[in-house]
Amino acid sequence: MKGIEVGSQSSLPQQQLTMKTNRLFLCLAAAPLLLPLAGGCIFLHAPAPEPTPTPASTPKAPFFDPTAGQSRGTALNKAGDLILPDAFRIAGAQSGDRVAIQSVDTVQTGNPPRTVTTLGTADTVRLAGIVAPTVEPGLQGARNAISNWTAGQNVDVDVDSRYPTDLDGVRIVHVFFKGRKGPYKDQILSLNRMLVRSGNAVVDLYSPTSFDTSQWLIDEAYAKRHKLGFWKFGIAIQQRVPVKLGPILGSKSVVSIRPTTRGPVSTTTQTTRTSSSQTTVQNLPAPPSSMSSSSSVSVPGPSSSSVSVPGPSSSSVSVPGPSSSSASVPAG
Repeated sequence: MKGIEVGSQSSLPQQQLTMKTNRLFLCLAAAPLLLPLAGGCIFLHAPAPEPTPTPASTPKAPFFDPTAGQSRGTALNKAGDLILPDAFRIAGAQSGDRVAIQSVDTVQTGNPPRTVTTLGTADTVRLAGIVAPTVEPGLQGARNAISNWTAGQNVDVDVDSRYPTDLDGVRIVHVFFKGRKGPYKDQILSLNRMLVRSGNAVVDLYSPTSFDTSQWLIDEAYAKRHKLGFWKFGIAIQQRVPVKLGPILGSKSVVSIRPTTRGPVSTTTQTTRTSSSQTTVQNLPAPPSSMSSSSSVSVPGPSSSSVSVPGPSSSSVSVPGPSSSSASVPAG
């Protein structure tokens, strides 16, 4: 019995060892299969969520849009046209709103052919929709701006389709030139508008024009706010100076009346004053005897009043005078 117990006790550790060995063998055998799976778990990760598309922002127009305020009229030049010139050039500036332009034509001549540019006679035109200073300060600044922008450059000129000339017969035009530097290089700009925006002119509020100048008022406010051009001198062009009108006092109107009878000349003067005028009535020598005794004479004067002068044989002279007043002057 003891031997049997000893044998069974010695075989138990042997079985446990065998089981451990089998487990180790299974682990080693499964290792090559588990390693790729374990490696994939290391490198695999949850897919990132799809990005939400950002809504496109509504584009905002810039404060200064060079393409705005460029209404066109009747073109005075067109490249390749048989009648119109190819372009124009600014020959000089009398002021900020009056310039001299020359037509530019390009022809091929000679053998071998070469390009020849011809300039026409200078013609003074008025820039539509603007008013610029004609004296200092401000005159030379506008001239310099025009020269810096357009010297040696071909420009396009449009005449006002509805109001082609002013009262002096000068053509009213809109001039377009190409920007030379800065953010607006090589862009077509309005010379009229740029003079307003740079503070060298203001928008003309009184002269008629078919060109749209509403956008130019914003440019004028911009130049005034930033004290550009003549605005830095604290001056204002006459169009921007308010005119105060008041009653005209001290004016006089004189009405003279001749008596209808002969005899010594008696002068009786009666004056009626109002707040804004003065009316004087005087007796003068009698008229010739050929005047009928029943005649009457009416002398226009201020409305709604009369001066009655009795004469012989029911004759009377009625003179309208100041309103709501009357005066009686005895004759002779």
